[in-house]
Amino acid sequence: MENRVRSILESKLATILDETGIDKLSDLLDNEMAEMDFTDIYMKSIRDEKFIDHNVNKFEEEFRKQVEIRNQYKEIIKDNKDLSDESYSESHFDLDKNLNRILDYYQASKGLTLPRKNLSLTNPLIEKHINKDLEWHILDSVPRFSIKNFPNEDGYFTIWQISLGEERQYKDYIPLFLTKKMLYRPMSGRKIWEELYKEEDNVEFIGMAKIERSLYERIAKKAEEIAYDNFLNLKNKYELKNKDNYRKYKHSIEVKKDLAMKIGINNIRNSKLKALDKELIEIEKDYEEKKGLVPILLPVFIAELVK
Repeated sequence: MENRVRSILESKLATILDETGIDKLSDLLDNEMAEMDFTDIYMKSIRDEKFIDHNVNKFEEEFRKQVEIRNQYKEIIKDNKDLSDESYSESHFDLDKNLNRILDYYQASKGLTLPRKNLSLTNPLIEKHINKDLEWHILDSVPRFSIKNFPNEDGYFTIWQISLGEERQYKDYIPLFLTKKMLYRPMSGRKIWEELYKEEDNVEFIGMAKIERSLYERIAKKAEEIAYDNFLNLKNKYELKNKDNYRKYKHSIEVKKDLAMKIGINNIRNSKLKALDKELIEIEKDYEEKKGLVPILLPVFIAELVK
């Protein structure tokens, strides 16, 4: 009888784990809680054989809920970049050509000569630049360039990063173009950025120059004014996601507390409930802290565009 019950439960577990792609039970629940659920149903079924199907079905339903919650969490925290060359193999993006172009521009701006062997996204030099946070500094020089067959005025092309927190999904990049008289040209920033990404060698590098702090401050002030609408959109997206995450995590705690209430041994049950209450307090604290995040606007790239 005992072997039959255990066999049925283990078969159910194996089926669910196989269907959902979970390698092991510990990926889903902590071992103590999983063991308690399993043991609880095991003991009830041994006591009364006619309730085996009922108990197993109830366990399966609860277990699948946990699987769903686990998968939601996995999606929330997913933030990995695929830096393998194979990830570009099915696109029309010429990886080799663009890596060489990046190296050309970088060498020209820094006055360096770098090795060209084994250029790939996994090359330590390339990987370092892809993963690092970009920020222009007032002590940095700015490149001066022109774009062939491109109608434009003399002015300043800049890219700004506006962010709420560290996660990439709450960062936005804003290309801006200002004339020498600090007039904002709404369409030009995006068009210039698109030109820089084109496959053709249409960018002529002229040289490097320094800009005065007073000029940078005027550019930065304009950028703050222009980026306000972007900030509102990002803030709305961030708040909705923060609220949704909080709701999901809170629901998970409530499910775990319901399961913990079924533990028959008092000290284990109370210890588990106490730990879950502490976890809920931390989740609520994190939720409130994230509600008060302040946006950060940083210059990523500043250049002078010449006709």
